Amino acid sequence: MATPDARAAISGWSFDDARPGLTIEHPGGRTIGTDEHAWLAMVTNNASDLHGNVEYARTTEFGQPVVLGALAVAIVVGLGQPVEWPPADAARCQPAGWTRIRLTRAVSPGDTLRAVSTIVSVVPRRD
Repeated sequence: MATPDARAAISGWSFDDARPGLTIEHPGGRTIGTDEHAWLAMVTNNASDLHGNVEYARTTEFGQPVVLGALAVAIVVGLGQPVEWPPADAARCQPAGWTRIRLTRAVSPGDTLRAVSTIVSVVPRRD
């Protein structure tokens, strides 16, 4: 395993890999499709023209529709998830939570998202 301050590309990381200071560059990525973005805006009743009206979005500083931040965050969280644990261990091994998620720019349909995580602290398992 990498030293705590190292940047590591870890495929299928688990709780046992977590060390404070470790930065994980999660492999792979996820491209956001135009239809799924527009569908989420519709089903969540987000009527902003910035998300679903291509003609309007062209007149904005972005020049095209912008993906809902909630969708971008959900994808980034999914990319950073540890591997699955055996069912008996799943409840006690889940990450406690994220203290900060930072999206570095507006996301447009067709963009591919990638995730990088830094482990801030680790709480030992209670067996």
